[in-house]
Amino acid sequence: MKKDRLLAVKERNYLKSMGGFFFVLGLAGFILMGSGIKKATAQSKIELRAATYFATTHQLYKSMEDFLRKIEERSGGRVKVNIFAGNTLLGAKEIYDGVVKGVADIGMTMIGYTAGRFPEMEFLELPHSYPSSYVSSFVTNDYFKKYKPKEFDQTHLLYWFVSPPSVLILTKPVNKLEDLKGMKVRGTARVGDVLSALGAVPQSTVAGEVFTSMSRGVIDGIMWPYETLFGWKLGELKPHVTSCWQVGGVYAFYTVMNKSAWDKLPDDIKKIISETSEEWIGKHAMAYLQIDVEGLEYGRKLGCKIIELGPDEIPKWKKAVSPVVGAYVKEMVGKGYSEKDMKDRTDFINSRVEYWAKKQKEAGIKAPTGGN
Repeated sequence: MKKDRLLAVKERNYLKSMGGFFFVLGLAGFILMGSGIKKATAQSKIELRAATYFATTHQLYKSMEDFLRKIEERSGGRVKVNIFAGNTLLGAKEIYDGVVKGVADIGMTMIGYTAGRFPEMEFLELPHSYPSSYVSSFVTNDYFKKYKPKEFDQTHLLYWFVSPPSVLILTKPVNKLEDLKGMKVRGTARVGDVLSALGAVPQSTVAGEVFTSMSRGVIDGIMWPYETLFGWKLGELKPHVTSCWQVGGVYAFYTVMNKSAWDKLPDDIKKIISETSEEWIGKHAMAYLQIDVEGLEYGRKLGCKIIELGPDEIPKWKKAVSPVVGAYVKEMVGKGYSEKDMKDRTDFINSRVEYWAKKQKEAGIKAPTGGN
């Protein structure tokens, strides 16, 4: 009996010691599990690739970079974006398809580089008397949100920003509509249609060759925003600039994301990107407006002649370009859109131009073209 009691005591002590061992083992496992969770969270960084054709020195690239860095900051370091600028990953014409295929997760380019690919949105590039990039950018985003064009369904659209209205930068003075007749002016896609309506002969000169072509007399000029007097150094040619912004087309830029990459993002990161995108409509638009101001100032300092259209000329120029919008509407009706639908879209754009022009004036935003 005594021996049995002794064995029972030893057994209890052994079980106690083993219980302690298992407790410590369980605690260690819990601690290890906890550190594993932390490690997984720390490792769950989201790496994205962004592509644009802009060089890193251009202000429009810098605005895109600021946008992506702000997303990184607001994500608390969970998102990291590697930016490939200056056609290093994808060329300007390749960016949209490159994003669709996942070569880049995010891409920024201009719809004019793929003329005819996005006809619904090309409507926004036609002359709508935008007084500034501030107005054209907000109107374009409003239009996209309202009509949700299916032509962008392969990607997730982040935001649009749009150039200021174009003016004529020429080697010869143009004071009235008749002066433009027969002049060879660079303008592609819808801008080329505008130039034809105004009596010019549109040229498809590559952007990088415009300075040389103008200096050698191969072309007489270009329809571009004031910004290019500095950005493309056209001010050094001391051109004559006809400020015909009332009929100037614009260039619409989009920032899109690969749909699969977007769908895989956690909801809180989606929220951060969406909110930052909404904020950058105005920021990118104002960046474009600012370089337009700087371009005009740069041109004036170099002796560029700025010609303002007289009050009798503006209606003539507007009347001349009106068939361009009519031809676009006819083209879209041929694609299956009703005339009523196109009229509603035209009325919507006009009403938003009026709304945002009023907002610009109330905010005291000065533009070198109009709306002041």
